[in-house]
Amino acid sequence: MIRPENDIIHKLAPQDHTNTRVLIIGADRENKTDWERALTQHQTGQHINWADGIEKARHLLHGPDLAIILLHHEDDPVIDLITHWQNEAHTFPVLVIADHDLAHLAPATIRAGACDFVIRTDNLLNILPTIIEKNLEQHRLREDHHALQAQLRATLTQVKLKNQQLEEAVTLLETAAATDPLTGLANRRAISEALERGFAEAQRYNRDLACLMIDLDGFKQLNDAAGHAFGDLMLRELARVLKSNSRRSDCVGRLGGDEFVILMPETDEQTARQVADRIAGEFAVASRAQLLRHGQKGNASVSTGITTRLASNARRPEQLLVIADQDLYAAKKKHHDRDAASRHAHPAVELRLTTNPDNDD
Repeated sequence: MIRPENDIIHKLAPQDHTNTRVLIIGADRENKTDWERALTQHQTGQHINWADGIEKARHLLHGPDLAIILLHHEDDPVIDLITHWQNEAHTFPVLVIADHDLAHLAPATIRAGACDFVIRTDNLLNILPTIIEKNLEQHRLREDHHALQAQLRATLTQVKLKNQQLEEAVTLLETAAATDPLTGLANRRAISEALERGFAEAQRYNRDLACLMIDLDGFKQLNDAAGHAFGDLMLRELARVLKSNSRRSDCVGRLGGDEFVILMPETDEQTARQVADRIAGEFAVASRAQLLRHGQKGNASVSTGITTRLASNARRPEQLLVIADQDLYAAKKKHHDRDAASRHAHPAVELRLTTNPDNDD
């Protein structure tokens, strides 16, 4: 979480450096008393530590708040020392002071990690406290910048993760809102939306759109004979057969009860009837297997009503469902009349869904 604004402003405000720890390296040729007087009067270096040479400053148990290196000779290993501190993850600012004839070393020194390169002048001690204050403040601002950048990256990562979780949650909710919980197919609302889209697209491009309405024959008797649990099993089995005989572009859904719908874009009536016949055949085999597996007698079948936009000359999406429902009714009546005629001609071979006395299901 990003810090409150007033906390950030407080963090970025100029800091009091009265307890600053300053390490001065290579001051053996300097007047240490003058250095101490100049720094302590400005309250910048109340805590001053000394290192006679660069090699002695290489290994620090505790880093200072600022290091000053007095460069006397071109071959002084200043760059090696700064690089060593960088490798040891010391982050304190390093100020290098040198005579004018060594000014050409400034670029390499800065590249190695020094924060400033100062040319020695007669009034160096007078301006040195200000130089130290400037470098300490610049270092603090850089550290704050890095910290804020790291915090921003962490926050953006959290936001990205939260957005991803939110998108996944929305997707799950949208899927649940559009899915029939028993069969996993599209529910009535999703079918209606798909019909609206499919019909509009078919009209726009003058293409066909087939609508198949499928009904499980004798479903009430099936529930009464075998129980609702087995009835649900048969509905799921029918849903599986419908799904396996549909394309990715089709919408397969359950209107409710034992009524199912398949919307098939760019499909004419002849192709739709071929699909319906294939569904009826596969479901007859699959349902028979389920009946035998659960100790039930009889058989199960489906009836299908079929229409297409072009064949029906439908002007509105809902007309497709009405016409398909009428065709379904006619198909079920024809199926019923055929079964009645068969029973009248052969009463002894009537097939009924009955409960097996030996099966508690």
